[in-house]
Amino acid sequence: MHKIIDCDAQGEVLHFQFDEGESLYLWSPQQAELDHLMFKIQNAARVRWEWFYYGRPKTDQNRYFMDFTRTDHRIDAQNNVDWCTLNLRPTLQAPAVEFVFG
Repeated sequence: MHKIIDCDAQGEVLHFQFDEGESLYLWSPQQAELDHLMFKIQNAARVRWEWFYYGRPKTDQNRYFMDFTRTDHRIDAQNNVDWCTLNLRPTLQAPAVEFVFG
């Protein structure tokens, strides 16, 4: 399980940094919930997850992302994953981010 090693906010962007070089960015996060079992942010204007291809050198060529931008009626998803096809189906009903601890 990856661990959060840093968290900061600049302007409207909340940034979590994880121990394997991953980053999670949230633009304009709203409706946060936290307890001993989970951390959830219900809404965000945009969510971006970045990580290095696990097991490979941590270089720019091995850095991947999934990016979700919310509009009034949908969520647009983009990614640069080139080793498989991702079938991303984001929904406005799901939380923007949810961590479950266990």
